[in-house]
Amino acid sequence: MNKNEERFFRFCYKILLFQNPKKYPICDSLSAKTTEFFIAKIHFYNGRIQVEKFKDDYERYIEIVKAFTNHYSLKYGEEHEKDYKELDKFLWLVGKNL
Repeated sequence: MNKNEERFFRFCYKILLFQNPKKYPICDSLSAKTTEFFIAKIHFYNGRIQVEKFKDDYERYIEIVKAFTNHYSLKYGEEHEKDYKELDKFLWLVGKNL
């Protein structure tokens, strides 16, 4: 995936989040990096995935984010009151400091 395609997909993820924040988390490099870090440290997800693959497999990224929120009993997503904006901000801030 070239840089223009990558920018396009990041833009699309953000549009999805703002259109339906209870359904779509943002998949950017920092949130993906944070998610990969938590998979390695806490083992909340059975399986391995590389940060580069998140951009190619957004459905799997959503599955991993849901596994993360379930592991910590966080109430995000369609079946709960909170949307993914707060979680995305947390993942981004942690990823910035990794």
